[in-house]
Amino acid sequence: MLDKIITYDGDNKVGLVLSDVRSYLGGPLFFDVSKAQGANGQRNYLEQGVVIGKITSSGKARICTKTELASEASSATDLTVKNALPFVVGDSIKVNNGSATEITAIDYSTNVITVADAQTADANSLVVGTDGSEVPVMITINPVNFLKAECVLDDVPVEGIDFGKLNQNKVTGFIDSFKTDLPHIQFVNI
Repeated sequence: MLDKIITYDGDNKVGLVLSDVRSYLGGPLFFDVSKAQGANGQRNYLEQGVVIGKITSSGKARICTKTELASEASSATDLTVKNALPFVVGDSIKVNNGSATEITAIDYSTNVITVADAQTADANSLVVGTDGSEVPVMITINPVNFLKAECVLDDVPVEGIDFGKLNQNKVTGFIDSFKTDLPHIQFVNI
């Protein structure tokens, strides 16, 4: 079923959704709040336009653990990525299809991820998680609040879309590979 949703930011600037969209056919997923860290520690919300992946072992949702290196890494354990927010300390990642390594520290303000094993890769090489959430399944269309009655919930239902036409500039951490990962979404650069 397609929903007609047009959103605008401020003074009629184009928002995220540009055409008819379809809700994710997998239904709402339960978001694993323990995997939602932010610059100040625990995140309290997900904004509109966040790409969501699904953890294979639990079936729960989390922010898609896929980004790119912002700069070249040469035998480095400190990796500057385009978007560190999907990751948490303890995650296992692969850089440029290499061997898995564990994240030991993250500086969200500078997008620097520290890993246990030195990595070498060119700028724009993929950096992906290994828990299944590196595969995008949907994009949030509405903000999601993790707070309820002044306490953070463990799991929160999150809904999104997997079909439609979206403004890629309103998708958090957008990288070109999302275009092939989510083939039923047309991403437009506005």
